[in-house]
Amino acid sequence: INRLNPFEDVINKFTKALQFEIGINLFGWDLIIEEESNNLFIIDINYFPGYDDVDFENYLESTIINKLSNL
Repeated sequence: INRLNPFEDVINKFTKALQFEIGINLFGWDLIIEEESNNLFIIDINYFPGYDDVDFENYLESTIINKLSNL
């Protein structure tokens, strides 16, 4: 478990499941964690999110290459 983010494994699994269920790769979602119980709540899913903190061109390129190589 990542000590900085103990929810990393759950978040990664949820992201992959959501990716499969909605059938898209580029999306964002917002999560809140209830402090007392550590329950996770998804409060928003964006199919065309902002990518202010992401090197979008490289991410998009690697996503396309990955998808094409799996055809």
